[in-house]
Amino acid sequence: MSGDRLLDDMFKVLVEVLRKEIRAIYLKKDLRYPDKYRRALDGLLIEDDAAIYLNKPKHGSEHPLILSSLIHELLHRALGRSSEWEIRSLEKSLFDRRTGFTNEQKRYFAKYIPKHTVKYGPNLDMKGSK
Repeated sequence: MSGDRLLDDMFKVLVEVLRKEIRAIYLKKDLRYPDKYRRALDGLLIEDDAAIYLNKPKHGSEHPLILSSLIHELLHRALGRSSEWEIRSLEKSLFDRRTGFTNEQKRYFAKYIPKHTVKYGPNLDMKGSK
């Protein structure tokens, strides 16, 4: 734990969301919005399926962007109606080197990132996606 009570509480909330609410995490090469194919995504939460799709960066699955995307999508699930700006702001503070998650906490989340990509993308009508 980090020693910061608020940060550790946020870690616990996100761990609970990951363990109890998310059914699957997929790694997809070239992830894009299903209805706006030109727009690339770093991650996508499918609320109805409790699934997270993460874009595989060209640098491989160990790239920090993919971990940041996972946390971002978990925040969407945990915080519900929070705005995209609020989620991005919180995500940024959670990854701050001095005041954010410890390396141990980041490694905990990283172990949930799949090693292999899926060929299929999210199949949805954009209801319940963030």
